[in-house]
Amino acid sequence: MSVVCIRLASLRARTENVACPGPLTNKLIARGTHRYFRTRVLAIYVIFILGFFFSLEQGISWAKNETLYVSVSYIIDGDSIMVTKDEQELEIRLWGIDAPEYDQKGSESARSALSSIIMHSTIELEIVDRDKYNRLVAIARKGPLNINEYMVRSGHAWVHVYYCKAVECDAWYALERDARSRKMGIWKYKNQVPPWEWKAHKKKL
Repeated sequence: MSVVCIRLASLRARTENVACPGPLTNKLIARGTHRYFRTRVLAIYVIFILGFFFSLEQGISWAKNETLYVSVSYIIDGDSIMVTKDEQELEIRLWGIDAPEYDQKGSESARSALSSIIMHSTIELEIVDRDKYNRLVAIARKGPLNINEYMVRSGHAWVHVYYCKAVECDAWYALERDARSRKMGIWKYKNQVPPWEWKAHKKKL
């Protein structure tokens, strides 16, 4: 049995009753087998390269409770920012809070409030998780100031009822109630709807 015939038998998971073709057919089979393996190797290589660059884009490895020092480059809204770390851009979601959506009242004032205290600043991030959009979720601090807490205390964000379950969340709820009673930030508008309810309602439309 020729080498090509043996390879063909192996590929088909059979070791007996394999008819060995002639020289010309052997050459065609060998060429097809080579093309098959070359395509497989190329596909694996492409997947590896894409995975490598995707991991670079999303920003290096991270661990829960790890601390990163980053520079704030852009404010997306009242609870999401873009930062730079080792010349890489990362999107950060502030943990435990939810600011108004772009089409809700108070959205721009929440964004401006966040920008006024951290834009172009170096801040500390305590990594909590990574969300379904592949963003790092973190508690942000500028010196002694807890930014997440500040957004609630100043009336520019809700405490997120689904994600804020830690011990400090009880204190944040008290700060939210105080800001609401003082009509600070978003609370100067009547009938404010929490962003998670706002988004759920829009999905039903």
